[in-house]
Amino acid sequence: MTTEVIEIEGTWEEITARAEQFAGRRLRVTVLPEEFPAASEKPASPSLEEEIAAIVATVPEDEWAKLPADLGDNLDHYIYGTPKSE
Repeated sequence: MTTEVIEIEGTWEEITARAEQFAGRRLRVTVLPEEFPAASEKPASPSLEEEIAAIVATVPEDEWAKLPADLGDNLDHYIYGTPKSE
């Protein structure tokens, strides 16, 4: 006898199509409000990369030109004052 709890979500038609799989099992049914988004319909949040790209796009080119050319290699130097890498 299977003792695992299985959670399924879908329309009534999608769930009843699997009726044979659950014949004889105790079930709990929760009816969700119509506006409740299905798991596959959740609005996608922007990725961290997309959020950073949106912020970067707001910075004018002349401001980017003011940054040191070696900023990526020597970030700790410019933030914390550590010695520059060679």
